[in-house]
Amino acid sequence: MKSLEEAERRWQLKEQEAERRRQLQQQEAERRRQLQQQEAERRHKEALQAAKGEQQAAERRHSEAERRHWEEQRAAERRRQLQQQAADRLWARTLAALNGGQTARTTMQPGGDDG
Repeated sequence: MKSLEEAERRWQLKEQEAERRRQLQQQEAERRRQLQQQEAERRHKEALQAAKGEQQAAERRHSEAERRHWEEQRAAERRRQLQQQAADRLWARTLAALNGGQTARTTMQPGGDDG
């Protein structure tokens, strides 16, 4: 009888050891799953931050390009105005020279005495 009790005790010890190993394996699997989830969350957060940074950089580049565009437009308009003023002055001098020294203002006035 003693040998039967001894065999049953050994069998129970083996079952307990097997159960302990299963629990340890489950705990290790859960720990690995949690680590993988944390790593995935970290990578996702980094990707979001990178995307946000890229978006902000793109917005800055766009704003800078827009600012340069409007500066170039203003500069072009200013050049056009200066060229127009220079052309107007040249035209006025040409008219004055053609009219024998009279000012362009008197030659351009309607009803002036130029004939």
